[in-house]
Amino acid sequence: MPRRRTKQLPQLARIGLGLIAFVVVLLVATTVYGTAATANERAHFRPPGRLVDVGGYRLHLRCAGQGSPTVVLESGGGMTSNEWTLVQPEVAKFTRVCSYDRAGLGWSESGPPSDPVEALHTLLRKGGVLGPYSVVGHSYGSGLVLRFAYRFPDEVKGMVLTAASYPDDEVQRVVADTSIRSRPYLEMYAWSTRLGLMRITPERYLPDMLRVYLGLLRQYLPPSAAECEIAFLHQTRHVQSFLIEESGHPTPNEENEEAAACARRFGEMPLVVLSEKWVYSSAFSQQEKEEARREDERQTRLAGLSSRGKKIDLESGHLIPLENPSAVVDAVRHVVYIARTAE
Repeated sequence: MPRRRTKQLPQLARIGLGLIAFVVVLLVATTVYGTAATANERAHFRPPGRLVDVGGYRLHLRCAGQGSPTVVLESGGGMTSNEWTLVQPEVAKFTRVCSYDRAGLGWSESGPPSDPVEALHTLLRKGGVLGPYSVVGHSYGSGLVLRFAYRFPDEVKGMVLTAASYPDDEVQRVVADTSIRSRPYLEMYAWSTRLGLMRITPERYLPDMLRVYLGLLRQYLPPSAAECEIAFLHQTRHVQSFLIEESGHPTPNEENEEAAACARRFGEMPLVVLSEKWVYSSAFSQQEKEEARREDERQTRLAGLSSRGKKIDLESGHLIPLENPSAVVDAVRHVVYIARTAE
């Protein structure tokens, strides 16, 4: 080996070690910064409700209003009770209403792996929130309330499903494929949050989907609720819990229970299905038109799970409780009043 190249090797090694040391110091600094920022955020955004022990860990529960049946709000995937900021105060004007944060999300503490439907039932019981209930779900949360109504039929007197879909084979296949494709992104998101990198990344450099979502939160929620929800999206516990929820659910048993719920149906229970507007891509095709038709049929089948079910098409995107809260409030009022007259 030429002597000149031999002399370059120690120099390159020093440069390499220097770069490694720099990266390690940077990651330590961003991790410490992220931990401190999380502590400051949790001190600033105090729980608006109360923490209820459900068996070794506590879930955040926020209730308002008086009356029966009690309305229980179930948030979409990765979202907290902040999602219902525009809905809960209006529902509280005519009945009692409760929202909560699933394990590890928002103000709730992390817990062992558990069935979220059973965890909700335990929370309501230990939190002193007695039935009967009218359950309201958004997106992922709609599947949970569907299973809740199936598992506890004597306690549920009404149901509102927003941005939901009938769980047929096609939907289950799409959900499974989406979960597989999104998992690497979510894992990278979780790691970047854990290392504090999300906090030092300018928002304009974030992935389009996340950047648009943050914009929608700021557009529709009051500033304090929006900034609180965005703060959670930078916190390790919340993001890790979202990753577990998104990649680990629904399990085969949960899918089977949803199918069983649809097979058994819900008799004369008041039911409202709020459907989001189908947004066609710029490359509109006959295939996409057919997909939209099948999805519309699935929404109709959902409403058909009850003889008192009805489907309402909205000029709204997927975040119906944020984009069209009055439609959610009207649907809740409808099922509550029918439930009361049936008593």
